[in-house]
Amino acid sequence: MDYFVRRYQPGDEDDIVKLLNEVFRGWPKFDLQCSPLDHWRWKFIDNPPKVTVVFLAVSDGKIIGCSHGLPQRLKISEQILLSCQGADATTSSDFGGMGVHSEIKLHKVAFMKNAGIHLYFSVSANPILIDKNKREKHHALPFTLEKLLRIRDIDLHLKMVSSEKDLFKEIRFPHIENNQQV
Repeated sequence: MDYFVRRYQPGDEDDIVKLLNEVFRGWPKFDLQCSPLDHWRWKFIDNPPKVTVVFLAVSDGKIIGCSHGLPQRLKISEQILLSCQGADATTSSDFGGMGVHSEIKLHKVAFMKNAGIHLYFSVSANPILIDKNKREKHHALPFTLEKLLRIRDIDLHLKMVSSEKDLFKEIRFPHIENNQQV
């Protein structure tokens, strides 16, 4: 089966959300106050840096794979760098094991280098990707990731763990009013 990889183009949104919904058996996996399509646009198009990092694999005019990035500005010391967090990558089950994800990733990484994205990171619970990254020694951290936390109330969390040596004193997301979940 032949396919090619390209960047997202306006008009692809419905087919991308349909693929995500099919493969993940519901996407996203939490209650929304908007449609999944509006959530996708907010998450991947209307991001603060205004950089879209969405790559697709297409076969016979149908989207059969996708990989998304969440661009963000990251301050390290006095320098602000454009970074990108990997998110919501999938391949249609009909194309599994054919290297679709790897091919998408090659295009995505080349784009990010040209776009001035200095740091790319992702976390996955997908055993296939975990094994692949171990074999290829990609993105190995100098320590083992032991747990991930989902913090619903950032202000309360910072208040409860606050100390004089805290790295983060305050986190704000200006595009989300009153820290509401989207």
